[in-house]
Amino acid sequence: MAPPLYVYFDHTLLMPAKRSLKKRPAAKPTRFSNPPVQEVVYHIRAVVPVLPDVNGFKAALTEELKADYPIAEDFNLFQHTLQAGALGMSTVQVQGGLFGLRFRNKKGTQVAHFTPNGLVLNWVKPYPGYEKCLPKVKKLWKLYAKYYGPISVETVSMRYIDRIQVPLVDGAVNLTEYLSIGAGVPNIQGLSVAGFNQVFEYNKQPENIRTRVNLATLNPQDHVLPVLLDHEAFIDLKGQKDRSDAAIWPAFDKAHTWSLQFFHGSLTPKCIDLFK
Repeated sequence: MAPPLYVYFDHTLLMPAKRSLKKRPAAKPTRFSNPPVQEVVYHIRAVVPVLPDVNGFKAALTEELKADYPIAEDFNLFQHTLQAGALGMSTVQVQGGLFGLRFRNKKGTQVAHFTPNGLVLNWVKPYPGYEKCLPKVKKLWKLYAKYYGPISVETVSMRYIDRIQVPLVDGAVNLTEYLSIGAGVPNIQGLSVAGFNQVFEYNKQPENIRTRVNLATLNPQDHVLPVLLDHEAFIDLKGQKDRSDAAIWPAFDKAHTWSLQFFHGSLTPKCIDLFK
């Protein structure tokens, strides 16, 4: 059996581990005194058949949002095209302009993006929780539908960005004591790395939930190894009969429930204790 997964930061060394995945009971919402979540993103990808005149409704939308999101910004999109010219010289063409609108609250903890591709809402730490955020998403979606006129929804997704402060002991940590996710490295004498940055794609059946995960170590600080767990759950509505507004909110419920299950399934009880 391979030795456990250790990370050393005097001579950084990762050694692979053979993990046994244990089935855990469904996770329930837990209030942590020190939650690891840094940012949560709600995304509704819409189908807008005709690009709207953003300048035409910019003032009206800004007025409707000024109570909660008083800071309005243009969201510009530019495309750079590089073309090879005569005598080896190149020319650059820049096309673009106003693509959408971005709105922020006074504290800068909430940001709403209105674009022809859909509606995106960001909550940064402290995250108030799904039950408090979803009504705001519904309110903003009504405004999006009013001004952009989407004919259907492609996907909805929820993205959680967690920063886990794993304690180091004598400059080392056995990550299998904290993480149930991640791949090891070949068990080769003298093999060392400076950390890891891994990307995974998971499919959950029969719910048909696609999950994209980025797991990475950051620079150690004060006897702590920060580990980034960035996971986004996608609910595809393209193959379903109902792609209207009514289908959005059950899809978000499903994404939220799965994200909670995935979070608890990716971490050990010892890791969860770090947040209590």
